[in-house]
Amino acid sequence: MASSTSSLPPLGTVLVIGGCGFLGYHLVRALLEDSECGPVYVLDVRISTNIHSCANCITGSITAVETFDAFLKKIQPQVIFHAASPNPTYTTLSNRNLFYETNVKGTEILLTAATESESVKASVFTS
Repeated sequence: MASSTSSLPPLGTVLVIGGCGFLGYHLVRALLEDSECGPVYVLDVRISTNIHSCANCITGSITAVETFDAFLKKIQPQVIFHAASPNPTYTTLSNRNLFYETNVKGTEILLTAATESESVKASVFTS
């Protein structure tokens, strides 16, 4: 018997972090075409390119702890895809720091927030 507590599709609300990058863009497109997916949210540091009009795009970073936590509480995603990563081919000191902050600290922040969230059922890291 189906649950009457929710009218969302099985995948529910989905958040794609880095959804305006190369991989994220294609992931968001596939999710928007999936009938088992509910609303799709994108969190990216730049939402000026690779956007889908049917996705809810928000400018932000997973490295901003308080902002990220508030965003998760607001949208209550059931699934989070982590596709955010600076381009590693440009290896300067500042880019290495950004790469570390996003891929290591950002992932830690995301996993902590997802673990503490009552809505998140799955996190997918796409490194």
